[in-house]
Formats: sequence, structure tokens, C-alpha cells
Amino acid sequence: MNKNCWTRRRVGVQDLTVQADIGINPEEVGVRQVLSIDIDLELQGNDILEIDQTIDYRELLQICQKLAAERTGLIETFAENLASRCQDFDQVVGGTITVRKPKALDVGIAQTTLHWGALAMAENHTRGKSGSERLRSSTRSRELT
Repeated sequence: MNKNCWTRRRVGVQDLTVQADIGINPEEVGVRQVLSIDIDLELQGNDILEIDQTIDYRELLQICQKLAAERTGLIETFAENLASRCQDFDQVVGGTITVRKPKALDVGIAQTTLHWGALAMAENHTRGKSGSERLRSSTRSRELT
């Protein structure tokens, strides 16, 4: 066993791109658009020696691809759905999800960022709430650049 006692560890992916059926405008419905996704997850635990003790990046990609295949109106909803799925991993105690839609504007990139923390999750988890209910109870931040 490692003599270090880590109480929190962060793992994630940056600039993961998927083709998503997303958008609220009539011309966007049924048209796949690029989303760029950053996932930063906070894990609880020490001495990660096996893949089942952490989050497999390939599994994060699969989750994003599955969500991208579903019709979604807003990037905010996509981010919430992704965060909810990430909260289903036992070792995840918090995180940040950023979803960008590069072609949403002629000048600039539309973006949403969602944060949730260990304390909000722990409190709501003990009350038996689902991932989406915990997410609604946690801190959120949305940005448009």
C-alpha cells in the first residue's frame, strides 16, 4: 500500500467531440452538430491499482456517444444528463462538466458549465435521491462565451 493517503483524486477527459442531435431551432432538428466536452471528475479513494478502482475514459466516451444519439434541445440539458450519468459511478464525489457547441453562433462558441460537489452529493445520497435529483440540488454554473 502506498504511504500517501489521498482523500480526493481527479480524473477526466478534455475536448472529447461527439456528433449530437441537438438544438432548438427548426433547422437544427435531426441535424448532427459537433459538441466538445470536458469532464473533470473528483474521486474518493486511495491507491488506485486496478481499472475498476477509477473511471475508465473509454466508458466516459461511450456515455457521451449514447447521449449524443438521443435528441436533446439544449446543451444545458446534455450537460445535466451527462453529470447525472457520471454520478452513477460509486467513486465519483463531485465534478465539472463543460459542453461547447462551436457552431451555435457566427462569432463565438456557446458553452455551459455545470459543477457539483461532494458535500451536496453526500447529503442528498443519504436521503435516497436519484442522480438527477442530487444534480438539481447541487451547485450549478452556466456560462456563455
